[in-house]
Amino acid sequence: MSALEDAGLLVLRGTRYSGDGGVDGVVWLPRRGWRVVQAKRYRHHVCLAHVCAFGNVISSGNYDGRLFVRTSRSGPVLYPQMDVARIGLLSGDRLLRLMRERDLDDR
Repeated sequence: MSALEDAGLLVLRGTRYSGDGGVDGVVWLPRRGWRVVQAKRYRHHVCLAHVCAFGNVISSGNYDGRLFVRTSRSGPVLYPQMDVARIGLLSGDRLLRLMRERDLDDR
């Protein structure tokens, strides 16, 4: 969430961190609208249950999109569920570019 703020984006942080289904806040992306965000700073793999829980909680929300930010690895089993739930992924090179250059490519 801090990296998104440092990139100059408007971030509204969530106030609950347990029992919130993974919603850490929302971010305004110019020309893209509001994205609800879940950020995982894990050392181990993100599991499918995290993505499913996030998708279920936000499916009834009125957001322009969903963004899952992760610092760890994940297996290919996550990607079909992310596609179904229309969840964008910010990790790897895109996350590093955001942190180093304060640039979030507009995909």
